[in-house]
Amino acid sequence: MAIRVVGAFMRVCLPVIRVFPLCRRIALGLCLVWFAAPAGAQDVPGLAWEAANRFRLLRTEQHFRELLRVYRAMPAAARKGEPAFALEDALQRLAAARALKFDGTDRDQVERYGWTVAMVGRDHNCFRTGSRNHYSCTLPGYPAADPERYMEPRRADILVRFTKPPAARAAPCRWRAAWDGGFADATAPCTGEEPVRLRHVPYERPFLLEVTGADGAVLGRASGQRLRHVFIAGIGDSFASGEGNPDKPVTFGDEVTHVSDYDKSSHLPNGNKQLYPLRVGRAVNQGGGMSSPTWLNGQCHRSLYSQQVKTALALALEQPHLVVTFTGYACTGAEIDEGLLGFWAARDDVPAGFRDDAPQLVKLLRDYCRRAADYEYFDAGDYDPVDWRRLPRCAEWRSRPPDAVLLSIGGNDLGFSRVIAKQVIASTWDSTRFLYRLWLKQLDPLDFADALHRIDHAVTENGILRPALRDNHRRLAGILRRYIAGDGQPPLVLQTGYPHITVRRDSEPDDVCPSVDFGMTVHEALKIGPETGREGRRFVNRLDAALGEMVAALDDPRWHYVNSHVARFKGHGICTRGVAGADLDEAWARNSGSGDFPILRPNWRGANWDPATFRPSQWRAYRPRLRWFVTPNDGFLTGHYLRDVHIKGHLREQPLVAATLSGAFHPNALGHAAIADAVLPALRAGLGLAPPAE
Repeated sequence: MAIRVVGAFMRVCLPVIRVFPLCRRIALGLCLVWFAAPAGAQDVPGLAWEAANRFRLLRTEQHFRELLRVYRAMPAAARKGEPAFALEDALQRLAAARALKFDGTDRDQVERYGWTVAMVGRDHNCFRTGSRNHYSCTLPGYPAADPERYMEPRRADILVRFTKPPAARAAPCRWRAAWDGGFADATAPCTGEEPVRLRHVPYERPFLLEVTGADGAVLGRASGQRLRHVFIAGIGDSFASGEGNPDKPVTFGDEVTHVSDYDKSSHLPNGNKQLYPLRVGRAVNQGGGMSSPTWLNGQCHRSLYSQQVKTALALALEQPHLVVTFTGYACTGAEIDEGLLGFWAARDDVPAGFRDDAPQLVKLLRDYCRRAADYEYFDAGDYDPVDWRRLPRCAEWRSRPPDAVLLSIGGNDLGFSRVIAKQVIASTWDSTRFLYRLWLKQLDPLDFADALHRIDHAVTENGILRPALRDNHRRLAGILRRYIAGDGQPPLVLQTGYPHITVRRDSEPDDVCPSVDFGMTVHEALKIGPETGREGRRFVNRLDAALGEMVAALDDPRWHYVNSHVARFKGHGICTRGVAGADLDEAWARNSGSGDFPILRPNWRGANWDPATFRPSQWRAYRPRLRWFVTPNDGFLTGHYLRDVHIKGHLREQPLVAATLSGAFHPNALGHAAIADAVLPALRAGLGLAPPAE
């Protein structure tokens, strides 16, 4: 090679030097410059490229590309200002119109259940429910002898196109990406009408992108390109997991013979007993079957609708040269001690081989550390949950620890679900019946004031000392720094505040939910009390302010508190009626915006579902509406959570279990998207990424 270079130099440059003996130095310099930069060596504008599947949690690339198609069709202002919310709204509308196409799922299913129903099967995402991890997942499109492992990302396909097609060429072009030690190329038409796929381009290695014609002419060239990859982990409670938003909601039928009074558990205002729809194919036993709701993770009620998934997905959609690996561990009911740092059983209706009660920190380390066996604890009997001396630090990362951690925690530490239980049981309701008293005892209702007391004070319950939230939060920060720091740098942590549940709009200072049973007609016991709206607003304000103080006290520039979404929820509280958008038809408004519960009315022919409400099969969990929270009615019709002990027979307390333990008073899919929009700018800035150009 060196001989050929010297020979070329002598043939070209020596005649020039002889002709211009007085300008030998100038001529020699010009020749050297010409030879060092031959024709076509400079970048030629006109090429654009992107990673093909930028959200690796979705194994099926076509699913991501369909989401990207919808994202790109959104107005530029929406992509800049509220990308996650605008995307969720668009997906819900397109699903209703049967205009979404996901491989492996027909459009009727997507219309009925929502867009994520296509992505919860084992072949379509990288959470391995059976093996309780992400690390065992491999991505399709790679040789079996050299797989691309989810937790060990090395390469990805890119799609290349011309931004301005060159003049017509008779022969195909060569499309090529070259990096130190390798290249990827393809032969494809020169027009670039369809993106050209270049396979297995490595992450974080500069590469040259070039397109040449059959005559050797360079039609496009871009040097110094780089395909970037980031890890994002999600941890926390039910406001992070997506509780109340199953990826496939429960399926109810319309048969009037398949109804239950649950042993006359509730009565209508006219004195008649309330009748409840049953799952399709389950006239007696309500549990199990194909009509059951489906979750990304059933034990933790973890969903693809969650704010954390939506944040990571929005980042992947907006950044064409970035690939995101998301690992989610958030779990319904989780606290700092029970959930993040200690064992937490969450739901008890999961088969033993699928259960994973391990702390979320242990689950995270199991995925990210090469020695997963160090963290294979699945129930509390295997491991003392608070003895941190027995938890080894990661000896070797599979790749590296998370680049960013998304966190929502604190509500359950104060007794969120117990406060709700206290507030929604109507004071006039007869709660003396044994089964209801048993249900209430399990929830152990708590006052707003008692809950707020736990921010700064430890309490003892059932002989167990529960530290103050402020102290536990500081301890959590130290543990995360110790166990998931990379190269000595503390992790980027983005912690979200809690939105207002009972504030209707902000036009008037006192416009909160009044004493009302809106969205709670599933059972006569449920009703918001006269003081709940104001007290709920005060509770959320105090909790969010305290969380902001806790984060500030850490004095950690890489731990940020995000609460800009809190004000955005005003006008979308749990008692808000109506649908979003005048273009929605009457059926949408009736079965999605009204907040009603289907009522079976007897008539001279027998019975039928009251046309003033809707038939159970018409309920759609995911449609644009003004409320951004799951009501008890919504929870019954969407999640319909059942515990094993309650499956047999139609026990009297079952409607309360199915309504209140199915995600009531949690953000719905639209609410989660609004939170994601607040987190996205902070995530982008923390990772050193620029906002999208358009």
